[in-house]
Amino acid sequence: MKFHVNNDISGVELMDANFKSNKASLHYHPEFIIGVMESGVQSYCPKSPKEKIISKGHISMINPERIHSNKNIDDKGYRYRTFNVQPEVFQQIANDIAQDEVSLPNFDKVTVKDNHLEEQLLHLHNYLFSNQFDTIQNQNCFYETFAYLIKNHSSSKVKAGEISANSIITNHIKDYLHTYFDSKITLEQLSEVSGLSTYYLNRVFSKSIGIPPHKYLMNLRLNKAQELLKLKNSVTEVGYMVGFFDQSHFTRNFKSFLGITPKQYQSSIAQ
Repeated sequence: MKFHVNNDISGVELMDANFKSNKASLHYHPEFIIGVMESGVQSYCPKSPKEKIISKGHISMINPERIHSNKNIDDKGYRYRTFNVQPEVFQQIANDIAQDEVSLPNFDKVTVKDNHLEEQLLHLHNYLFSNQFDTIQNQNCFYETFAYLIKNHSSSKVKAGEISANSIITNHIKDYLHTYFDSKITLEQLSEVSGLSTYYLNRVFSKSIGIPPHKYLMNLRLNKAQELLKLKNSVTEVGYMVGFFDQSHFTRNFKSFLGITPKQYQSSIAQ
């Protein structure tokens, strides 16, 4: 069993567990537990007499303080990944979606089957566990995934507020990105610049530009990187100069952008 906290996302702890034998007694958690069964079968036992069987591909959603127990039902065990999310995080996302103060979301169903959400949760879990992305990309992926979960599966069915393009706000965000592209940028900073909640600013920016802020920032950094590589700066220097503090992250994104590595690009310019 492994636990991980990604500093980009406050109020969230990740767990990656392989259980060969697990038989937990009745207990509760103070936070939401959102889990994906990656392999095997688990028996989830709420306080009511009827147990639930959670198998591969199913998503479990446990509200804070919901009394339950869980165990494996065969000797093969199971692999289970979870997001342990503090209630205030869910509250903030729900408020952002509705653009209003709403009640704390909760989940009547213990388990659902949603292929899109399963894929998003597993990708997000991998990203946050391995620190593959920079801050704004991690935050965007987290907010979008959990906003989808709340909108589609919470019992209260939080409805999204109306989104309209706003060129003035979008230009404020763009100006900030162009000025500080080489620094660590967070959704909280963009929220202060725009005066909008983190979830809503993503929607407004995407409606105006066609892509969310983290993708715009990535494109901006990679365009700047091309300019600097043409000036014969070293690949390592260029990565840092445009805001990549992990060289493998720089190389991976550059190759995804142009189809070749920064070093190959620089060599081709010299020819």
